[in-house]
Amino acid sequence: MPYISSADRSYVTRSIDEFIRSLPSFLNLTTELLTSELVKVVRDFATGQSNHALSQHYPGIGFKLKSYGELNFFLTKVLFRYVLNRCDFQMSYTFIALFTGIVEQIKKQVGDTTAEVSGTLENVKQEFYARAARKYEDGKIRQNGDIPEYALLG
Repeated sequence: MPYISSADRSYVTRSIDEFIRSLPSFLNLTTELLTSELVKVVRDFATGQSNHALSQHYPGIGFKLKSYGELNFFLTKVLFRYVLNRCDFQMSYTFIALFTGIVEQIKKQVGDTTAEVSGTLENVKQEFYARAARKYEDGKIRQNGDIPEYALLG
């Protein structure tokens, strides 16, 4: 996330570490439970309770989401850590589907919210796709050939 200074990245990363440690068996959480925990954070941010978003649900964590960029960074880092572990640190279609699917579930469960929060969630998904998933899919096209129907589109 180039829009977050390295000093702020360090601060947010430490807070992410605290958040992950506060969840029982982070690496063994079901996708549904992780999604529900992230929904709490996003809802609190969306309702202006960002100063308490994590400390309210996770005592001992003093992290405060201060911007949409930090929300994006937080979600991206947590999702990468979770999905990387679930997919044995291998990029695959499962990795792509799990990452983007969790973001979609968060959007669905958060429901109507501000355009900025909705846009941030969409940006998390699109940035992941543009920077990671697209490279994987392009490599698979070179390896296995494209789906013929795409050639019909020009």
